Amino acid sequence: MKTSNFVRRQAQAGFTLIELIVVIVILGILAATALPRMFDMSGQARIAKMQAAAGSVRAASSSGRAAWLVNGGVYACASCGTATPATVPASAVTAEGTPIPTVGGYPDVGGDGFTNGAGSMAASGIVLASNLTAPDYILTMDATGTTITIASDIAHPNCRITYREATQNTSTTSGTASTGLLAPVITVTDLTTGNCN
Repeated sequence: MKTSNFVRRQAQAGFTLIELIVVIVILGILAATALPRMFDMSGQARIAKMQAAAGSVRAASSSGRAAWLVNGGVYACASCGTATPATVPASAVTAEGTPIPTVGGYPDVGGDGFTNGAGSMAASGIVLASNLTAPDYILTMDATGTTITIASDIAHPNCRITYREATQNTSTTSGTASTGLLAPVITVTDLTTGNCN
């Protein structure tokens, strides 16, 4: 009888001091390594945001070109038509019912299509096609209306994407459409914690 009471008391004794110390040490290590990462995720979120924006710009550029080719692949031209006025519109490209101005089938920057000139940010083909708008992103167009910079926010200007619109040759012969085309250039800065944190 006495042995069975002794066994019961041993089973109900609880944790030893060593077991409690090991658990406290493990919790301390987890708190020291995991908590700082869990609470400061803004840099990683900004990097992910800009990677998504870069993907959106690339997809908008490619799908705009594909839609242009499917719709006939006609280059816009200010002075190559045989009628008066001699403007020939480009093949139509739309995104969810919104007309997208293009240069050689790629969304433009200035919003005016074939002239590679300055326009308005609201009419910019790449802004309309990629649906990247303020205040989610900081959009800046250069003076020529051919390059747009998309930054994550004002505090992180180096966390950005640059889209330079395509360029097409202008026709010098009446009745002859443009043929030469340089594709757009999409530049993504080094999206690291150094630029985006």
